[in-house]
Order: sequence, then structure tokens, then C-alpha cells
Amino acid sequence: MVGPYLAGADVYVDLGGHDWPEWVAGKRVTVTGVAVERHDLPVFVPKAGEPQMQGIPVGEGTDLWKASARVVIQVRTITVEGMSGG
Repeated sequence: MVGPYLAGADVYVDLGGHDWPEWVAGKRVTVTGVAVERHDLPVFVPKAGEPQMQGIPVGEGTDLWKASARVVIQVRTITVEGMSGG
């Protein structure tokens, strides 16, 4: 299951958590907060003849630390149509 995220032409940012607050779901929002890099994506290099692992397969020689990175916004405020909260 994918939690709340921001997406645009050149951005995909995971907001963390499980769901958008009900009062903003499906609406255009402005989110302010602090960007934090986390290294918690499950990445692995698949090996021939071994059982398939769960996670994100990456190529041989990939820096697994870098590949496990994602940016999460620690949300400070959410604003929608003149309302604010969060």
C-alpha cells in the first residue's frame, strides 16, 4: 500500500504515514515541512539460482546504501482551499 505522496513533473516525495487526512483527500494542497533523507527502501542484487527476494531489485555493482534512499517530508502544515491544518 502506498501512503500519501507529492508528485509532479520532476518530483516524487513520500510524506510518510498511511493516509492523507480525510479533509484533504483528493484535493489540491500545499504542504510545508522539512525534507529528510531515509535509507529504508528494501533493495537487493538478484542472484541467479537463488529464491526471489522481496524488495527492489538493482543491478550488480549498485551502491545499495544510495539505492535505499528516499526523501520524506516531515509535514508541518497542509493547506487546501484557504483551510489549514495538520
